[in-house]
Amino acid sequence: VDAATVNRALGRKRGREIRPVAGKGVQKVSVCKGCGAPIDWIRTTEGRNMPVDPEPVFIIEGGGTDRFVTDEGAVVLGRVARPDEESPALPVGFVPHWKTCPNAADFRRRR
Repeated sequence: VDAATVNRALGRKRGREIRPVAGKGVQKVSVCKGCGAPIDWIRTTEGRNMPVDPEPVFIIEGGGTDRFVTDEGAVVLGRVARPDEESPALPVGFVPHWKTCPNAADFRRRR
């Protein structure tokens, strides 16, 4: 069964599609409504769902003020490790999509 058949059968929702992933069968992938980029979702330790870019990055904790989300949902402050600093000993996290989305301002709530 191909992805198009699965999408038709399940009734495709706005902003979501289903596509095959090597070795994982069929997996849901969200698409940003602002820029069209693929995004994943991680539930934070506070119980909220946060959209993140799908590519993980190595993090230097305490070396900056950027926020990252780990697989466990913890929010970590730090910066992205430079290529010469990357090491398997460093923590791995995901960049929140609102940081890289060119249309993030369209989704911010007014206070």
